[in-house]
Amino acid sequence: YTTRMNIRISGGIAAQNGATYDQLFSNGKSAPYGTAFIGYRFDENSDAANYFGLFGTVLKISAPSVQQMDIDEVLAVSPSFNGDPSNAYEVEAGFVFGDWFRLSGGIGNMRIPTVGAWQPNSYYTGTGGFILGRKALNFHATTTVLFGGDLTKTAFRVNAGLGFSFKFLKSRKKYS
Repeated sequence: YTTRMNIRISGGIAAQNGATYDQLFSNGKSAPYGTAFIGYRFDENSDAANYFGLFGTVLKISAPSVQQMDIDEVLAVSPSFNGDPSNAYEVEAGFVFGDWFRLSGGIGNMRIPTVGAWQPNSYYTGTGGFILGRKALNFHATTTVLFGGDLTKTAFRVNAGLGFSFKFLKSRKKYS
């Protein structure tokens, strides 16, 4: 039998920057994130699974990160930005190859708090990274590139955290 479905839930720390990786881990640029994945295994190999599926990510983006994006001219931040953390939501379609390498792309929306309102910003994403551990508990380390839409330059984010993997829905292997 081959286990066909996989759900992964992970969370940790994301460090968002502007147009470069310079000083990415300084000045409070990190904030929490959470990701969920649901995927279908499309191979018969019993050693390492390959999945296609959807990733959903929810994260906070710290005020210093928003300010860095404004300084680097990645994003035009409203002068009424109130200095609170921003929220971002992303949906990506992609692959987990060999149960350890993620490659995905999709869309995102960042909501920057301003005095009395939210400034919405849409963009595209691309994520690549490593998943260490094939059992139920995994370590995730990824890099996300943000581009297009309301962004005038490319921005970068790194994510690191722990996750749980649940595999289910067994089917018979095909024999020739």
